[in-house]
Amino acid sequence: MNLVLDAGHGGKDPGAAYNSLRESDISLGIALSLKELLEGQIYMTRTSDVFVELKDRTALANKHNADLISLHCNAAEKPEANGSEIWCFAREDAHGKETEGSIMAGLILKELCALGFKNRGVKAIYDNKSHVFTYRPLWVLKETKQTALIIECGFLSNKNDTEMLRDFKSIAGAIFKGLNSFKVSR
Repeated sequence: MNLVLDAGHGGKDPGAAYNSLRESDISLGIALSLKELLEGQIYMTRTSDVFVELKDRTALANKHNADLISLHCNAAEKPEANGSEIWCFAREDAHGKETEGSIMAGLILKELCALGFKNRGVKAIYDNKSHVFTYRPLWVLKETKQTALIIECGFLSNKNDTEMLRDFKSIAGAIFKGLNSFKVSR
């Protein structure tokens, strides 16, 4: 597999911080654990607590003609908000066929939900039929030439999700299973 693992945030940008956890630390822990499980050409946008510009994250994926998996955590003012969601560029191509990104996202989301996360769905930022953005044009999704996903693993602002987010290896294992299911289905 030719893949870029993007541990979201880092350095001067810690992302969300709740329940004594920082999003940048969680995303890095998951990325490092996932890298151990994967075979093939695996590239990392960061391997320590440093800041990496968005353009550099996508440039790495485009340079290596690789898919990009960007790992994140959600947060909300309401502590009851919970679950995993995965963002892709588009759900369907211009002909109505489900995109590779949507298929990959669905398989990964299924595995994250098997860990106990609520299914918040696969979401897209672009509608290929009408050629319009249906959500804000998230940089890593619109600028990566290959398949790109933003995985919001769970909510740092939710106690139950927080407990699951502390287990980097289980989350990495779920993402790995989803990626393998995708690979087998191709």
